[in-house]
Amino acid sequence: RVLVGHREGITGVAVSVGLDLVASASGDGRVILHSLRKATHLCTLTPTLPPHPATGAVLLVSDQAACIVLFSPGDLTLRSYSLGGAELARVESCERVMAAACTQDGRFLVTGGEQGVLLVRHVHDLSLHRRYQQLHAPITALVVSVEHCVIVGLQDGSLLLWAPTSLSLL
Repeated sequence: RVLVGHREGITGVAVSVGLDLVASASGDGRVILHSLRKATHLCTLTPTLPPHPATGAVLLVSDQAACIVLFSPGDLTLRSYSLGGAELARVESCERVMAAACTQDGRFLVTGGEQGVLLVRHVHDLSLHRRYQQLHAPITALVVSVEHCVIVGLQDGSLLLWAPTSLSLL
């Protein structure tokens, strides 16, 4: 199946089986929502974002919070939107976010970026919950397991793991 609707290249994709949702962002700043099962267009979000060739490069869907989180590199902001397109929260980031993941329970958003800072935010309002020490290289990838283990990939090839005993998100 081919999902269509963007006028420029895709810069981010997120999926939620539980919400029957595929979200895609493109260089034109639009976020398009499709039904995963039916492959039909649901709606198009047109957030007002400053022009940037990688607009929407980081895009997440939180099943439990039923929202979409988008990083705008043009103005270094994180924004959350309801599934209907209403902006729920907006916060400035201290760096270009290069990787992000939601915890399985949907309560937290973990981000990392070009300055090597690992941040944990509340999904519902994007407020800062915890900031961890700056790492020695930019964070380029991360994942949070069901058990709240955080695995972070760095630009220098390092792979770091925090187990729940050494990293408590709660």
